[in-house]
Parts: sequence; C-alpha cells; structure tokens
Amino acid sequence: MRMTIQRHEDKILLTVKGDIDDYTYPLFAHELEMLDRIATQSLMINLESCPFINFQCIRLMMDTHRLFHQAGRRVEFQLGKEKGTVRELMKMMTITMGIDALNIDEIASEN
Repeated sequence: MRMTIQRHEDKILLTVKGDIDDYTYPLFAHELEMLDRIATQSLMINLESCPFINFQCIRLMMDTHRLFHQAGRRVEFQLGKEKGTVRELMKMMTITMGIDALNIDEIASEN
C-alpha cells in the first residue's frame, strides 16, 4: 500500500493505492489520525486504486466521517467503480451503522 497527501486551499486529499488489510491498516489509521489534526474543513479520501479494505478500515472511515460531521467539517470518498467491492462494503456499513449523513450514491467517482 502507498499513500500520498496533497494539500489544497480548503481540502486535504489522501490517495491510497493498494490493499488496506490487517498488515497495512495501522499505517492507514495513523495517517488518518494525523490528517484529522490538520484538516481545516475538508478531507478527501481517494480509494479508486484500493481494491480491498478490511472491516476495521471501513469502520474507521465511518467513525472519521461522523467525527468530522459533528465538528462541522466534511469527509468525502472517491470509490471508483460503481459496482466495486469497496463501494458495496461502504454502502452496507453505512446502513449497519445508521449513518444518514453519508450517501454512497453521491460520493465522487471519477473514472
């Protein structure tokens, strides 16, 4: 897994390439925690080149979304393929966790 960070005026973009599995999850979680501290208004997580994410990662992203939303900040996701595995897992997780503020069908997808 490789991650890159780009700063824009009002947004930080985190791009992940490769799987987020049990081995790489701690690195992703640490990076997300650091970005939570410096993101001013908006965080974009690009997972278009991430074919697999584990359950812990999905839960962490949902929790991050909830915390950002409560603080008046925004988390956006780029998920890639319309019927991809990551997109379907995120959709199921939002239903399970009862997150109304995150609408997977409106998540940015640039193919």
